[in-house]
Amino acid sequence: MRLFTSLIATAAILFSASTAFASATWSVSATASGGDLNAMAVGDTLTLDIKLETSAALELIAIAGSVNNYDASVVSVAPGASAVASQLLFEIIIPSVGSFNGITNLESGVSDTSVQGPGQEDTFLSVLGTAGAGGDGTAEAAQFQIVYEVIGAGTTTLRVGTFADYADAFSGASDNTVNNTGVTITVVPEPGTALLMGLGLAGLAAAGRRE
Repeated sequence: MRLFTSLIATAAILFSASTAFASATWSVSATASGGDLNAMAVGDTLTLDIKLETSAALELIAIAGSVNNYDASVVSVAPGASAVASQLLFEIIIPSVGSFNGITNLESGVSDTSVQGPGQEDTFLSVLGTAGAGGDGTAEAAQFQIVYEVIGAGTTTLRVGTFADYADAFSGASDNTVNNTGVTITVVPEPGTALLMGLGLAGLAAAGRRE
């Protein structure tokens, strides 16, 4: 996505004289299949319903979005179970009729773009336009649903949004501000694993006393 970032920078220069762009804001609703994000178990699923909004309509030129920087030994993305919008930020939304003049997503699914940053990155949005377009997204439901399988114990934070350290960028025209978000989960060891760990520690303590 470094080429994508360069193109965004070029777009920002070309359109810096147009109407001022404010901010893009990411929000996420996280659901644990077991009901508790702080006490997940191996085998559970984590569902992230992700939404993108802008501060005003007809402003977005380019943006990339991903879930990144999490511990890949704790969760693993399930691309086949995830849903990625092909269009979003519709300028016109007419209830029971349809939505029109949306922004086109260049990603057809979830892509592993980890080579672009310091850790795991799952990219689900790439938009590259030549002028401000689309609506502000406030009337839309979450446009992306990214699903993760829990594969190991531990605590990890999944960052959601547009991050420069993964060569992502948002192009408005002037300030290019992005408000990112994230979700932290804790996966507890399986009962058998915890019991074995406890017995091992007890054995070490007993051995120490005998010495």
